[in-house]
Amino acid sequence: SWMGAFNTPIEIVDGKQRVMAVRLFMADELPAFGHTIGEYEDPPPMLSASLRIHVHRLQTRAEVIRWYLDLNYAGTPHTEEERERVRRMLEEC
Repeated sequence: SWMGAFNTPIEIVDGKQRVMAVRLFMADELPAFGHTIGEYEDPPPMLSASLRIHVHRLQTRAEVIRWYLDLNYAGTPHTEEERERVRRMLEEC
């Protein structure tokens, strides 16, 4: 596989902003609903929630780029410039 074993860096195709926001909130570096985690006297109820991450073992870089393009025609819109940049990446595979 082009990504190698799971003990190597992986590529986050979709959800990077969510993962980073959770990480920053848990590190007391980003407020959620107007408050950082350190401002709570008791743990907020959301800390008992779970975060589910799906890891897909796509076999080629081209598969990852196609998946990215498919995902980004729905949900949070990406600019045409960003999509075109990723299309050029696909052509290089």
